[in-house]
Amino acid sequence: MTTLNKKNLLSIVIVCFLAGCTSTTQLTLPEDYAKATSNLAAGDEIRIATRDGAMHQVTVEALSDSGICGSEACYDYPDIESITVESISMFKTTAAVVGTFLALTAAAAASVGSVF
Repeated sequence: MTTLNKKNLLSIVIVCFLAGCTSTTQLTLPEDYAKATSNLAAGDEIRIATRDGAMHQVTVEALSDSGICGSEACYDYPDIESITVESISMFKTTAAVVGTFLALTAAAAASVGSVF
């Protein structure tokens, strides 16, 4: 296997691994804010779209009956259009690790086979 092919394989594996490990969920807030945000917790990384069209990257520090607070500001529920939650998917992470292992094993086997 040439150096160029090894670099391409490594690049593909890294991109697949990084893309394959996260999932995003978008919450559109109904009148029942507590129900919509019941899966959020302090430390979660979220994006908040407010009704004025602005997007805010927020690390949740606190949830209250009136809104969500991050390190920079608090956002009242009536001002929030939607919330996008990024989370690590255990299934996707496992699939990425197994896929990487199989790809590297196949590449190593092909490399050894071409030497003899």
